[in-house]
Amino acid sequence: MNRFVKSLVCFLMFVGMFSANALADVELKCPDGYYFKKYSVDVTVHENNRYSVTEKMDVIFTKSKHGIFRMIPTWIAVKRDISENQDKSESKIMSYNFEVEKVTSSEPWTDISDDYDKLFAMRMGSKDVYLEGPHSYTISYDLKFGGDRVPQADLFFHSVLGTGWDCSVIHFNFHVHFDKPLTDKELSKFQLFIGPEGSHDDGRDEFVTKATNTDIEGNLYGIYPHYGVSLYIPLREGYFAHDSALDMRIYLAWALIIISLLLIGYIIYIEVFSNRGITKVLSFYPPKGMSSADVGIVFDTEIDDRDIISLIPWFASKGYLTINNKGKQPVLNFADDLPSDAPKYQKTLFDGFFKDGKSFDCGKVPDSFGKAWVRAKAEAKYAFHDKLNMLDGRAVCILLAAILTSSFALYFAANVAYDWILGGLITVGYAVIVGVRITYALYSDDDNYWGEAIFLIIAIGFFGLGIWGTLFVEGDPTIVPVYMAYLVLLGLFIACYQSHQLAQMTPYRRKVMGELMGLEEFIRTADKQQLEHLQAEDEKYFYNVLPFAVAFGMAEKWAEKFKDITVKPVDWYTGKSSDSFVKDLGRISQHSFMSSSLMSAVKTQTTRYSSAASSSSSGSSWSSSSSHSYGGGGYSGGGSGGGGGGSW
Repeated sequence: MNRFVKSLVCFLMFVGMFSANALADVELKCPDGYYFKKYSVDVTVHENNRYSVTEKMDVIFTKSKHGIFRMIPTWIAVKRDISENQDKSESKIMSYNFEVEKVTSSEPWTDISDDYDKLFAMRMGSKDVYLEGPHSYTISYDLKFGGDRVPQADLFFHSVLGTGWDCSVIHFNFHVHFDKPLTDKELSKFQLFIGPEGSHDDGRDEFVTKATNTDIEGNLYGIYPHYGVSLYIPLREGYFAHDSALDMRIYLAWALIIISLLLIGYIIYIEVFSNRGITKVLSFYPPKGMSSADVGIVFDTEIDDRDIISLIPWFASKGYLTINNKGKQPVLNFADDLPSDAPKYQKTLFDGFFKDGKSFDCGKVPDSFGKAWVRAKAEAKYAFHDKLNMLDGRAVCILLAAILTSSFALYFAANVAYDWILGGLITVGYAVIVGVRITYALYSDDDNYWGEAIFLIIAIGFFGLGIWGTLFVEGDPTIVPVYMAYLVLLGLFIACYQSHQLAQMTPYRRKVMGELMGLEEFIRTADKQQLEHLQAEDEKYFYNVLPFAVAFGMAEKWAEKFKDITVKPVDWYTGKSSDSFVKDLGRISQHSFMSSSLMSAVKTQTTRYSSAASSSSSGSSWSSSSSHSYGGGGYSGGGSGGGGGGSW
């Protein structure tokens, strides 16, 4: 039989089945090589909000096919009337997940749901067998629903014929039986929506053949491809049995939210106040046993270039070198060796200055000096790596518990498809942020603003993902108030982003910080009378404090305070003018020692070091038809069931 003859037979069969009840003058359409001669659906609605469905499909294959496949949505979104008096004054889009259970078929079938999103999919037939002409299929299944979550009313909204079929249906009939009878009021309000998905055309009066308190039946002829039939009935509250599982979910959601907020609040309190409580001790003199670089490192936990620079006037004040500032740039001259017990990083820097001779021109720095500079910073970092901050392991465990509890709270508080994937992503993502953030706080020695910006963007991204997934992706926050979900997500964001504060001060740092804070404040705020008194007690007072002012970034400010105070010259410094040597010394300490030549050498060596590290590590490296809502009430293709399928 050729294609023309097949098409003619299809058309004649269609004309023979067409009756006065037809929807319209429809041309038989079977673009994929099949159509339905008859499609019957029986639905039994149980009081426990479970539907038992049987579908009988008489198919005509106009091309050789293995069989058909059926796809049933497992998620829907419906615009519900949530007003107290059910007068449609307030509405909300609600999402519902449901399960497809007890599936049977008259033909062998295969579950192919993994190939589709939010669908139960079954394929009937065998790849070794081809079919042509008429063939019949019968499938049965149950739809299991959760709680309704609208305390004012219940709802029956079911698509007896989905909009997902791509062929015509010559004759369609349905029968819906209600185990618990409908009231007369409920029966009077039911609607039968017919048409493409989203259609609000009510065909109740034309196509319903029986409507009683327990049974509703209908017949339709000549249905277009992608046309659906949905039954919509507003029901009284309590029509479906009370869902104890929903109560348990509500109680659990609230309990987890409260626990999450308590944990998050406690962690934020620790992060904000853990490093407080240090008593500032006003100090006029540098701490004993600490160099200026030591003070700078301990004060802000960072090894800055100025910390290393401060060692130049500090070495000079100790008699290890002299400074000649008569030329364009200062020249350092060797005076004496460092003591044998000097820290390694100080020896590395000092040897770098005088490796090639007894003088070092800050304006003509060889690139090789950058190596000593980089090494000195690395050695200083190692020397202080366990003296600055320590990890509060107990608080970190509590923070991780807060992350996990918050994820569970959001999972139980919202009715979202793929809750576990979303919750798991939030858990793992925030845990990684916390780990990296704390590691960075413990071991970083630089102000990395780009890194800080990246951390912030990632944290905001996970915060937004939580809101998007919990509140807006096919879900509604009706189990708990919306603001509670926002509060948990916001608290989690703050706690995780501030987790670097859990790297608390070590006892050593806490012990000296009060004195260092006092010294920094004194350098910043000291008045002339105080300084005159201290200078009179110690004629080298200005010089002894200068290296520490450099470490604090206040060398010029320190020198400015002494412009009207008598300060005797020292033998380790020679300036351009004896009248302005205090100002000159402050200026060069702040700027000239960090000359473009010196910084260029450091940058060159740092770039080489980074490139080498990069090279050495190369090669390693770290649609378902019922998923929309169209206005209020029901619509064709909406509700549970429905879906569609095709041939294969």
